[in-house]
Amino acid sequence: MMKELTTEIYKDAASPAVSEVGKVAGRSVKALLSPIRGFLWCWEKIEEYVEQAVQKKLEGVPEERLKSPEPEIAVPLIQSLTYTAQNETLREMYIALLANSMDKSKENVVHPSYVEIIRKMNRL
Repeated sequence: MMKELTTEIYKDAASPAVSEVGKVAGRSVKALLSPIRGFLWCWEKIEEYVEQAVQKKLEGVPEERLKSPEPEIAVPLIQSLTYTAQNETLREMYIALLANSMDKSKENVVHPSYVEIIRKMNRL
């Protein structure tokens, strides 16, 4: 009985300290991960950027040559932009690929694997 009471008192006494340590550790992890948050674009920002950039790339392309991009190109490409958009070189490569995938005259030179190839590149 005394052992159970001592254990219960210890739990009650230690609980606030343990809880506070957990909060501090959580804040530390959050602080350490916060720089990554800046690298992740939300869908709204990507949509706005892609729309404007692709429209600019497709200026001058006749309407009859335009088509919706294939999902196997567009979806992974947009997902990749969520974490590579801060890299201007990769961002421009993705936009060029997406614009080319929307031009019927370039269907034979665009392949879904190009998204993965660009994803594996870096600034160098």
